Amino acid sequence: MLLLLLLALPVHAEWEGPSISLAGFTSIQQSTQDLHWEMAEVWYRRCFALAKSRGDRSLATKALNNVGAIRLQHDDLVVAEAAFLQALRINPADLDAAANLAGTYLYQAQAGAPGRREKAIEIYEVILMARPNFAQAWCNLGVAYAAGGEMDRARECYLTASRLDPRNEVYKDNLRRTQ
Repeated sequence: MLLLLLLALPVHAEWEGPSISLAGFTSIQQSTQDLHWEMAEVWYRRCFALAKSRGDRSLATKALNNVGAIRLQHDDLVVAEAAFLQALRINPADLDAAANLAGTYLYQAQAGAPGRREKAIEIYEVILMARPNFAQAWCNLGVAYAAGGEMDRARECYLTASRLDPRNEVYKDNLRRTQ
């Protein structure tokens, strides 16, 4: 019933949508959680279709980025990668989609996919040239280096991330692991 109501809602071109977050779903049963994610994905796909039909590249990219984020949360790396790549074909300058694609490549590398760690590193380096204060990208670049045994480079990345966001305990923990 909720899914039908969601499909009946009007979609506005200027709508930018919320960021995907797991915080609100932690106490919900798995089947209900899956339904919420499915509804969110349907919503973002509808937003993408409307944005595409109206030529709104910014909204189309954001909608696809959110579809990819949903699929990434469900370990569907193939669909997540496809969504992020499609978003980047629409707007190659979208650093959020690029960062999510690089994160997907890191997950694929952890699953044993060859060459993905290197692709993630390339993408994070490009992102950081454009947005040098992007602490999360510095941390994730450090993760990519650490996964390849490049601990000195990883340490530098974690240090930079910690300087940019001194309250983030994940960055500090990663830095401690490299010392």
